[in-house]
This record gives sequence, C-alpha cells and structure tokens, in this order.
Amino acid sequence: MPIAHMPDWDKRLARTDAFWHREVLDRPVVCMTFPKAAPSVPRPAPKTYVSQRERWFDAEYIAECVVADALNTEYIGDALPLA
Repeated sequence: MPIAHMPDWDKRLARTDAFWHREVLDRPVVCMTFPKAAPSVPRPAPKTYVSQRERWFDAEYIAECVVADALNTEYIGDALPLA
C-alpha cells in the first residue's frame, strides 16, 4: 500500500513503537478499520486448487488479494495494514 494513502504513516508507526515499549507518545494507540463504502480495487476472482499446499503457496494470488483488501479498507486512528 503506498504511503501516500496515509500521510501520517510515520506518526502511526511511532505511536505503535511507543506502545510496545510501554510508553505513550502523545495519546494511546487507537486502531479502527472498516471497508470503504465504494471499493476502488476489485478483488481477484476466487481460484480452485488441487491441494491445500498449492492454495497456500500461491504467493502471487495471496499478494493480489492482500493489496486489494488493503486499498479497499479505511484505516482510522493508528491502524496499519497487515497481511
């Protein structure tokens, strides 16, 4: 996800780092996410696999899904995308 979508990226990371060091930077960490009202990136079509191993090792498909999900989510407060 491009950082341009989160202009306060550095501040979010700093608050999260402070949290893990049992400190408060300027306020407690608050994380909220919700789907965007109008998704901008279509999620890849579901695929079928011959085995669970093939499904879990399809890194390209997984990455496409993660990027679509991240771009179609609103990150409020200090929430960060994760995969």
